[in-house]
Amino acid sequence: MRSQKGITLLSVIVYVVALVIVAGTVTSITAFFYSNTDDISKTANSLGEFNKFNLEMVSETKQPGNRISYIQDDGKRIIFTSGSSFTFQDNGIYKDRVKICTEITNCQFKQTVKEEKVILVVLFEMDGFAKTIEYVMDNIAPVNTNIEENYTQISEEKYIQDGLQLHYDAINNTGDGHSSTTTTWRDLSKNHNDGILSNVTWDEKSAVFNGTSSWVNCGIQNSDYQTLVTTFSLTSIGSTYTVLIGNYETSGGAIYVNTGRKLGGEFFVDGSYRTATSNITINIGEIHQAVAMYDGKKVQVYLDGEKIQEATYLYGTIEPAANSTVMALGTNPNGNQASTNFLSGKIYSAAVYDRALTDEEILHNFQIDKDKYGI
Repeated sequence: MRSQKGITLLSVIVYVVALVIVAGTVTSITAFFYSNTDDISKTANSLGEFNKFNLEMVSETKQPGNRISYIQDDGKRIIFTSGSSFTFQDNGIYKDRVKICTEITNCQFKQTVKEEKVILVVLFEMDGFAKTIEYVMDNIAPVNTNIEENYTQISEEKYIQDGLQLHYDAINNTGDGHSSTTTTWRDLSKNHNDGILSNVTWDEKSAVFNGTSSWVNCGIQNSDYQTLVTTFSLTSIGSTYTVLIGNYETSGGAIYVNTGRKLGGEFFVDGSYRTATSNITINIGEIHQAVAMYDGKKVQVYLDGEKIQEATYLYGTIEPAANSTVMALGTNPNGNQASTNFLSGKIYSAAVYDRALTDEEILHNFQIDKDKYGI
């Protein structure tokens, strides 16, 4: 009888070889499967982030009359005349201060003109994913990245919206046009911080303050960091400093003009008022926009879109106004009452933010008021 040992040994060898081949194949297929699954997952994530960005950008660029106000030199930030901004930083894309996309490796904005249409071109990149998208703006006039551009469609433009707590516009003092008799100054920020007028009258584009009893109660406005904005003119200057907008009360802050007609700003931080006063004289009758802000370490003062003074202090936050003192226009308030330092002059617009604005954002707001009020 033939021996079966050789056959059995050969069978075992063949079996082992086949098993090794099958195992290697399964390993390769498994690795391929997981690799492709990972790729699919990355692609799905990239598409999800892109779709979120695209939805926000389509909504922004299709607003009737909305235009590009400013594009940063490196293309990483854009501001629209609607007041909205988009910024690429920290591997994310922010609309105003809200992070709408994550894991972004690059995002750049630029503009071009095709067939008399302004085109916003956006480069959107993630790991293994890249798209260049063109958004057609709803206007035909080319817009420069130069922030000094002269705007023409004033009625369509809005103050920067991010962090805006209140916004008053004398030309649109009711929210639906101008009234010469209203005693309520409508807050255009939609935060319902309407101003209550006392002894204030109106002309066509400003609220008129008599220097002795006129003021506007803007309600309580406290925040750790703050930007105050007002467009104003002086009729005369009193024997003490004049408060344009503020909530002084051994706390809070204000924009003021001293007896020498020098513009200044100050905020109560770490137990003391931190002050920055400029050397520029405000002429009687001239219309100007003033900005004072505190960003956690510096008090900065701007006049007509340009920084004119700053003072650096210890890190801190603005102490809330004591005695529930309100933000006021045209006086230094105490609680919910007018007190001293009344304004003799006019206020055309006013705004309060709960954060420090950038230079570009301040210029954006200034350009709006410049053309609207004839600064």
